[in-house]
Amino acid sequence: MATRKTRTTKMAKKEAVHGQERIQQLMEEFPEIDRTLIVKADVLREGIKPNADSRMIGRWSLPNTKWYFSYDKEDIYGPDDATEGYVYSPGISQLSNGLNLLPMFDSRSPWEFRYEGRGRYRLYRDGDPIEEVFFPPRPQWYDRKTSRGKPMPSIIAQRLDNSLFLVPLNYCEYAKDNLLCKYCNINASEAVKKGLGMERLVGKRDQVIYENYVAAAQVIKQFNLGMSGGVLLDSSKEADNYARISRVLK
Repeated sequence: MATRKTRTTKMAKKEAVHGQERIQQLMEEFPEIDRTLIVKADVLREGIKPNADSRMIGRWSLPNTKWYFSYDKEDIYGPDDATEGYVYSPGISQLSNGLNLLPMFDSRSPWEFRYEGRGRYRLYRDGDPIEEVFFPPRPQWYDRKTSRGKPMPSIIAQRLDNSLFLVPLNYCEYAKDNLLCKYCNINASEAVKKGLGMERLVGKRDQVIYENYVAAAQVIKQFNLGMSGGVLLDSSKEADNYARISRVLK
């Protein structure tokens, strides 16, 4: 009984550690890992609590376009938080050493973004300042539309390193036979987007892809383009889709 009580007391004490003390505890537990990586891992595990500052950041920074999966740990947005092309929420951030951090929001998280004035932002945990954080500005072409009236960031998204990313197909055909991967929400997230007025094209037409690509290329000049997403049961048809798009852009 005494041993069990001692263990319970130690566990309760460990769970009560917060803020800076929590980060220090993790650094002592994993001394071989860089502090910034520890911060990133803890943020990804716990999520980030949405607040007025994160919504303010989302008004001017590179936003979350919800172009593929939904990475947030809960649905925190309403129609007033979104445009056709993106939600008013930061889509990417960067820590002080250049490490990228994907914001995934959860109202129960001890982490949050806070504005400290003079253009500076910081990650806080349990009210303690932990790590300075930076946000890239929203590119001008994000507010443009294609000739078919579709918001450009609903076709191609920009990442922090000026790379572009295209999801040719916002659908997985395995859903037909109830064989979707357990962790995947590509199909389910489409219903969330529709509720926000952000309906996406299931399959992207060559013309709108080309228009979006050209608009981004005129601004960024040098970049990489990644393509991924969606599944067809006919793998040859899926491969032909990627090949065709590559030829059009080339």
